[in-house]
Amino acid sequence: MSPADGTSLRAPSRVGLEPALLDVRSLTKRFGAVAALTDVDLTVLPGEVHALVGENGAGKSTLLKLVYGVHAPDEGRIAVAGTVVRTSSPVGARAAGIGMVFQDLRLVPALTVAENIALALPAVRRADRHALGRRGLARRIAAASAEHGLAVDPAAVVRHLSIGERQRVEILKVLMTGARLLFLDEPTSVLAPQEVDALLAVVRHLRDQGLGIVLVTHKLPEVRAVADRVTVLRAGRVVLSGLAPGSRTDDELVTAMVGHRVPALSAARPPVRRDAAAVLALRGVSALGDRGHVALREVDAELRAGEVL
Repeated sequence: MSPADGTSLRAPSRVGLEPALLDVRSLTKRFGAVAALTDVDLTVLPGEVHALVGENGAGKSTLLKLVYGVHAPDEGRIAVAGTVVRTSSPVGARAAGIGMVFQDLRLVPALTVAENIALALPAVRRADRHALGRRGLARRIAAASAEHGLAVDPAAVVRHLSIGERQRVEILKVLMTGARLLFLDEPTSVLAPQEVDALLAVVRHLRDQGLGIVLVTHKLPEVRAVADRVTVLRAGRVVLSGLAPGSRTDDELVTAMVGHRVPALSAARPPVRRDAAAVLALRGVSALGDRGHVALREVDAELRAGEVL
C-alpha cells in the first residue's frame, strides 16, 4: 500500500538482505461503527527502531494490540520472520517471539523481581518449577540483565522500586521469554528526564543486539534520538510510511499527525501582577502520610492568575 500522501516507502539498506521481523499488510479493525484501523501496513527489520507516532486515538496502541493478540483483526495479514501468523492471544504472540511492554506495567507489586519474572517463564510454570531454584533463577536474571544492559536486583520487592526501575524489570521479563520483536507503548510518558535518557540508551543497546523495536511516542525529540524509521498514523490510516526521521522537519511530522499546520506558540505572555489577589493560598499546611509519617510540615504557598507555580 502506498502512503496517503503519495510518499514512497523508504527503508534501510538491510531490506532485501534480511527478512523482516514483522510485516503487516492491509490490517483493518473496527469496533462497532468505529474504524480504528484501515488498511495499515508496517514493516520492522532486525536491528532497527521503528517509531510509530500520531495523535491520541490515531490507532497506534490498537495496531500493537492486534499484532500482540489482544484483539483480532477484521482484515489483513501479519507475518513474523517471514511466516504468516494468527496471534489469537498474547500467549501465541510470545511464542512467536513478540514481546510488549504496556503503559500500565504488568507486575505484581507485592512480589520480588525474581518472582515476577518467574511468573512469565514457561520453564518455571511447569510441574518441575522448583528444579531451577531461587539461586538458579537469580543467576539467570543477573546474566540476562548484564547481556541487555538492564540493571535490576532480583531480590527487590517491586513496590519499593521507582517507575523507571519497574519498567526495566518489565522489559527484562519480556526479553527473558525469548522476544526478538519488542513493542514499547509510550514508555517515557511517566518517566523523569534522567530516566528517559536511561531508557533510550537501553533501546539503542537492544537495537544493536539485533532486536526489532516498535516505539510508540508523541515526543519527536525521542524519535530523532533513537528511531531509524518513522511511520505516522492519523485517524487509523498511514499517512507517512517508513521514512527516515531526518527526511522531514518537526513541522512536517506534526502536520502529518494532525492533518493541518499547527502555528508556533508565542513565547510572549502578559506579566503576572504581583499585587493581584491569590487564587490559591496555603498557610502553615501540615499533613500526615501513609503509616503516620509527616508528609507536609507548615507549608506556605500562593498562586496568582496567569502564573505557573
